[in-house]
Amino acid sequence: MRNLRQTFMIPLVSVLTFFIVNITNFPEDALSNDKVSSTTETNWGLHTTTFTTAEGKIKVNFPDDMAAGDTISGTVIAEPAGTTLEERERNSDELNGYVVEVEAEDKTVKEASVKTKFLTGVAIPAGLAGGVTTLVLKDTQGKIVAKTQIPVQPEPPAIETPSVPTSDDFQLPSVGQAGRPIEVSGPFDGNIDTTAVKVGGSDVEVLAESPRKVVVQSPRDVVGPTEIEVKEANVVAKGEMNNLKVSLSADRTTLHKGEVATLGVRVSGLEGLQNPVPLILTNETPEVVNMQGGNYQVINITPAETQEGGTYFIERSLTAIQTGGFNIWAQIEVRKQKERQEKPPDVVLMKEKKPCGSIKGIIHVKTKRKYRLRTVVYLEGLCTPCGSDGSPETGEMTLDVLSKKLPGFQPSFLAMPKGSSLVIRSIETKEITHIPYAIPPDGENMISLGHLEKGERKTLNLSESGLYFLHDSIHKFEDGRVFATPNSCFAVAKDDGTYTIEDIPPGKYTIAVFTYPKRTKFPRAEVTVTAGKTTIQDLALTR
Repeated sequence: MRNLRQTFMIPLVSVLTFFIVNITNFPEDALSNDKVSSTTETNWGLHTTTFTTAEGKIKVNFPDDMAAGDTISGTVIAEPAGTTLEERERNSDELNGYVVEVEAEDKTVKEASVKTKFLTGVAIPAGLAGGVTTLVLKDTQGKIVAKTQIPVQPEPPAIETPSVPTSDDFQLPSVGQAGRPIEVSGPFDGNIDTTAVKVGGSDVEVLAESPRKVVVQSPRDVVGPTEIEVKEANVVAKGEMNNLKVSLSADRTTLHKGEVATLGVRVSGLEGLQNPVPLILTNETPEVVNMQGGNYQVINITPAETQEGGTYFIERSLTAIQTGGFNIWAQIEVRKQKERQEKPPDVVLMKEKKPCGSIKGIIHVKTKRKYRLRTVVYLEGLCTPCGSDGSPETGEMTLDVLSKKLPGFQPSFLAMPKGSSLVIRSIETKEITHIPYAIPPDGENMISLGHLEKGERKTLNLSESGLYFLHDSIHKFEDGRVFATPNSCFAVAKDDGTYTIEDIPPGKYTIAVFTYPKRTKFPRAEVTVTAGKTTIQDLALTR
């Protein structure tokens, strides 16, 4: 779904999950103790880092378009744990003593306590390399208990910035979703102290701001046609908006193989809309259930199909392939109410965005032909290729025990970035059962994917970087390998040993090599990537 999202669209998502929930996160914390962990997730126009402590959760929101050289603002929100009001109040008092710090320009540090809530006017260093900045959590004693990294674009996007902003320069949403973040694009200053947004006449919570947009929380108690008002400094923009409520339900919450559940999808608040609204249904667990009409569907809700009271309702059957939980997403995407006006005479064009660079070279090794085909060259740390939105990738292996040419897992070796999904599909011509399983890089906990019948698929989430071993409990010789790289900046060496990693943001990196079988030392080297240029870096595999 993320691959279809465009910059002029606003995502509205409702999720139905039973029994199992799968979430793909951005790289996990670089430092944490036994009591505090952290994950960073990108959604709804935000980078949201969640620190989980013994007293509850601390969520830090930043705009997902933050770039080197930007001035941005974010928020710190506490969610105290506890089953009683007394426990939650006690844990809230403890959480209020925690402090969040983020590295700013000239190595200065901006901080905010959970109690003060706001991180305002954070100047992201202009020369930031590697595409990340550091976020630190300190406890009530001032001790660092967790440290993580959040992604930063290497340069701000090249957009037109009006020298004197007017209300026409702001792109207001035509719809929002009750209780979910919504985005307003326009010439902001990155400081939430100068920004105010109202929906239905009431102030809404500002979550994050960059020089190009603000993200706010749409109210839960407003459903249907309403007004949105945005004030940035002395400029006020107003428009009409429908705040939609998307609800999912199912008549059964646990399914066994062959059983059927009925999924209900209801959209409320549609009254008065003149244009079709795309409703997108996605079955995130196709290995567990099949959804009637397909596991990915786009349904255009037309004004004629809207029922009395501004509602729309459909049903879909879910048939269990195996026992387990299922995860269904319902998402609405609509255009913003206002598109940018033609460039007025006083518009100043920002400097053109510089291109990214690349690295290429040769892997020198004296070995068999297939050895090089299992050699991966990658950049360590964090790296998001230029033009990529950082969305998780999907790859596929097939299983065919009867094949005389290529039996077993094919291809037998793959390289994919951490966070990707590997689909294993049976292409048997006869009724043959497989029980595929994976041994993750830590080598500790085997990941069983259950029974795989003819024509079925199973999905393996590559949640950590390193080498995954794939096996079949029934057909012992069917082995496969998947190397999960730390990021999407990598390449698999060709037969002649050459490689090229393209679309790399400028900066300093450590380049590394992995090869299978592990019969050599893995070389590493420091490289500098320059915009618009190719860096030559040869590497040698030695015993």
